Amino acid sequence: MGINMRHTKYYIFSLFIIIILTHWRWLFSSSYFAWGDMQSLVWFNETWQDFVGFPRIWTTLLYGLGQIDISLSQYPLFSAFGVLTSMGIDFRLVTKLIYFIPSAFLPSFCSFLLIRHFTKSNISAFVGSIVYSYNVSILMLQTGLLAFSVVYGLAPLALLVFIKTLESKNIKLSIFTGIVCFVSSIYEFRIFYIISYVLLFYLIFHIFFIERKYDLRSLIRILIYATIPVVMVIALSAYWIVPFIKTGSLTNNVAFSRSLFGNGYMSLKQSVAFFSPWWTAGHGYANGVVQPIPNYFWSIPVLALLGFVLNYKKPRVYFFLFLSFLGILLTKQSDKPFPNLYLWLYQHFPGFNAYREASKFFVILSLGYSVLIAFFIDSLRTRKVLVAIVSVLVSSIFLWNIKPFVTGEIGGLFTPKTRPNDFVILKDFLHKQQDFFRVAWLPASGMWGYFDMTHPKINLHTVYFDTLHQILVSQQDFIVAKNNSKLIGDINHNVFNLFIQNNSNILLDLLNIKYIIIPLEDTQNDDNVFINYGLPDRKYVIDFLNQISYLSPIEIGTKKIAVFENKNYKPLIYLTSQPESIYQLVEHEDVGFKQVNSTLYEISLDNLDKPMFLNFSDSFNTGWKIYVNGRKIKDDYHNDTGGLFNSFYLDPQYIRDNFGTTNNLKITLYFESQKYVYIGTVISLVSLLSVLGLILTLKRND
Repeated sequence: MGINMRHTKYYIFSLFIIIILTHWRWLFSSSYFAWGDMQSLVWFNETWQDFVGFPRIWTTLLYGLGQIDISLSQYPLFSAFGVLTSMGIDFRLVTKLIYFIPSAFLPSFCSFLLIRHFTKSNISAFVGSIVYSYNVSILMLQTGLLAFSVVYGLAPLALLVFIKTLESKNIKLSIFTGIVCFVSSIYEFRIFYIISYVLLFYLIFHIFFIERKYDLRSLIRILIYATIPVVMVIALSAYWIVPFIKTGSLTNNVAFSRSLFGNGYMSLKQSVAFFSPWWTAGHGYANGVVQPIPNYFWSIPVLALLGFVLNYKKPRVYFFLFLSFLGILLTKQSDKPFPNLYLWLYQHFPGFNAYREASKFFVILSLGYSVLIAFFIDSLRTRKVLVAIVSVLVSSIFLWNIKPFVTGEIGGLFTPKTRPNDFVILKDFLHKQQDFFRVAWLPASGMWGYFDMTHPKINLHTVYFDTLHQILVSQQDFIVAKNNSKLIGDINHNVFNLFIQNNSNILLDLLNIKYIIIPLEDTQNDDNVFINYGLPDRKYVIDFLNQISYLSPIEIGTKKIAVFENKNYKPLIYLTSQPESIYQLVEHEDVGFKQVNSTLYEISLDNLDKPMFLNFSDSFNTGWKIYVNGRKIKDDYHNDTGGLFNSFYLDPQYIRDNFGTTNNLKITLYFESQKYVYIGTVISLVSLLSVLGLILTLKRND
C-alpha cells in the first residue's frame, strides 16, 4: 500500500501545531532562557565574540585558570555565535536558530520520516513520532540539555539516510549521511557516538537479514557505502581529533575521569516503563528522590511488544526489538539482571566512560519503542475506526506529558529569565579595562556573570574545593576559618579558608585576581548561587570579606552586586629574580607582552643581564614552550610554581651561547599542541572543500 501524499501534509501540519503549542515560548518570546548546563544561552555578545577565529585547544574562556578545551568539537557552534553576534544579530535570535528551533522541530519530523519509511503509513508514522518526541526522557533533555536534544532529533534522520544508502547504494545519500552525522557530532559527540553504534548494528543486520548477499564483491560494495560517512566525520572533525590524539585528551580528560553516578536512580522498572526517575510533570524538582512510575506508563512496553508480535514476519521489526532490549539493558544501569555489566563497560569499553550515568542511552530505547509502537498501529490499518481510536489513545499517553511545557510549570529552559541590570553595569565596568586580570566570584557567577579572554572568571567555591584546598591544607600552619554563621554548614564554610592563611594575599595575587564579586541573590530567575553552593547567608559572605585587610570594597554603580578589589594582583606574565613561591612574596618586574590568542603570547625583553624567571599564571601544563628569537629553549627550564603555574628559567649564559645575544630578545610563549589544531583544521577544511566539490560534480552529472 502506497503513502497518500495528499494526507501527509495534514499529519505534518498536526505535528507543527503540537510543536508550536509546546515550545511557543522558545519560538516567539524575546525573553532570555537559560538553565543548568545551558547557561551559555545568556552570555553577553562580547563573550561570544571572543570565540571568533581559529579553534584553540587551550582556553581560559571556559576554564578561568586555563586548560585544554574538551569542548573543542563544538567550536563551529561557538564560532557561529561569535560571528553572528559580531554582525549585530541579537544573540537571543542566534540561540533560536542554533538551539531552540532544531531542538523543537527535529525530533518530530525526523522520526516521522524514519517510521514512515518502514510502515508506509502516515498515521503510524504520526503516532510513532509522538512517542519519540514526547516521551519523558527527551522532554527532560529539553529542560536543560539542548545540545543533547538536537542530536536526539537528528538520530532518526541519520538512521533513515543510512538505511536508504544501504538499500540504494547511492553515493549522494552516503555523503548526506556523513553530513548529518558530522552535524550531530558537533552538537554533542557523546550522543553521536551512541548513534554510530546504532548504525553499525543496522549495517550488520542489513548484511545478514536484508541484503543476504555474501559474495565478496557485494560485501565490499556495501562496506564502502557504509564507510564513507565514517570517513567524512573523522576527516571533517580533524580540527579537534588530531590535537586530542596528540595530547592524549581523547581518552584522558575531565569528562572521562568522573565516577559513576545514578545507580540509585536507574532501574529495570524505570527502563521497561520508559520513565525517567526525575520526571515530576512540572511539580517541582526531584531533588534526589526517585519518582514513582504512574500506572499508565506500563502500557508503553505492552504496546511495543504487541508491535513486534503482530509484525513478527517483517524482518526489520527484529532490529527495533533488539534496540529496545539493548536500550533497556543499558538504561537500567546497575540494576539486575547483569548488575555489573554497566560498570564493566564503563571501565573497559572504549569511550564508554564518557557516560557516568545511563540516561544518554534512552535514545536507543526511544528508537526501539517508537518504531515498534508504530508497527502496532500499522498492523491495525485495515480497521480504520479501530486505528483512529487506538491512535488517539496511544498518542494521549505521550501528549499528556506536554501539559507542563504548555503552561510553563516544567521550569528549566521553559521559564523566561530577566537579566538584572547590575550585571550589565558590571559587564561595562570590566569590559572597558584593557589590562589582563581574573575576576573571582564567590561563591560563583551564576548564569549572568560576565567574562572574556582578557578577564576570565573563576568560580571560587569550585576552584577552592577542586584545586586550592589540596595546596593550602598541606601547609603546616593551615588555618581553619571559624564558622560564625547559623546558616552555612561547616563543609561549605571551608571556602573562607582561602582568605585567612598567612599566604592568602600572595596566592590571590598570583592568581591575577583583581576583583572578587559577590553576586545578588537571584531568586527571580531561580539562580540563587548562595543556595546552590551551600552558602545561604549572603550578608555573612560580605561581612567576612569586609574583614580581610588586603581587600577593599569599591562602588561601581551596582545596587546589589558587591565588588572587592585586590590592588596588588600580579600581571599574567612577569619576571622575578628568584623562583616564584605561593608562600613568600617575591618582587616582580613588569615585561611587555601581547596576547595574540589564548595559545600564543609575544614578549619583548630589552636586556637579560642576569638570571631571571619568566612567570606565566595560567595552569601549569608541559605543553607550554618558550621560543627565543624563533628557537625553542630546552624543556628542563620549565617548572611549576607551587603546583599551579608556569615558570621558565632564563639563563643569560645559556641564551648567549645558543642564541647569540641577550639584547632585544623576542620571546614567544606558545602552547605547542596548538600546531596540531592547525594541522587538523587544514585537514578539515580540505575535506570540506572536497565534499562540496564532489557534491557539485555529482549534481552536474545528474
